[in-house]
Amino acid sequence: MVTFTLPEELRAVARSNQKTVYNILFRASSQALQKLALDPRFVGGRIGMVGVLHTWTRDLRYHPHVHYIVAGGGLTEDGRWKCSGDQFLVPGKPLNIIFRAKVRDELKKAGLLNKVDKRVWKKERVVDLEPVGSGEAAFKYLAPYIFRVRSATTAS
Repeated sequence: MVTFTLPEELRAVARSNQKTVYNILFRASSQALQKLALDPRFVGGRIGMVGVLHTWTRDLRYHPHVHYIVAGGGLTEDGRWKCSGDQFLVPGKPLNIIFRAKVRDELKKAGLLNKVDKRVWKKERVVDLEPVGSGEAAFKYLAPYIFRVRSATTAS
């Protein structure tokens, strides 16, 4: 599972421009993941992933982030499956750098860059990579955020 979080300094802009910033969050994070995965030093193929947006923490603090469940390999240009190898998918530090640059570029295109404190671009950790095996537990964790499940007592 790969999680991309908007730093605290971007949250006020995100809250005021939710549709734009959430789209930027998805676009920048998925493009950054695909870019590194295509590199033959890592996966060397196009990866499949499922992304889920969370906007709040369990204690109801505004905290926009997206979780991706990512396949442990990808398809090469000729359609062959290639495993990600011994390392977990892609390295976190370059992924973080690419993600930040893509967010910055997208905010600039949207005319929102001037509303962001410049110090945010020097922040280190906004990407977390965690192996989750087959992904079953990760899907169970994310399922309530994807599907609205109603109990039999509320379904009437």
